[in-house]
Amino acid sequence: MAQAEEAHAPLLQAEEADAEWSSRPRRIALFVEPSPFAYISGYKNRFQNFIKHLREMGDEVLVVTTHKGAPEEFYGAKVIGSWR
Repeated sequence: MAQAEEAHAPLLQAEEADAEWSSRPRRIALFVEPSPFAYISGYKNRFQNFIKHLREMGDEVLVVTTHKGAPEEFYGAKVIGSWR
């Protein structure tokens, strides 16, 4: 019986570590081309919602995109627009 309990102990520790890791804010950098700020499309909606939800979860988000007119900030995420 003691052997069975010992076999489950590492699993519980891994679950606790996963819970602790997932509760901390993350620092996320997105490199996106074409820009989700350039024109209306499903692609734009998908990335804008992704950024919004990451920020709502408390994550720090940096977006680097290829758009000259990108906003400096989007839902609290810093946006860097670059172009060739």
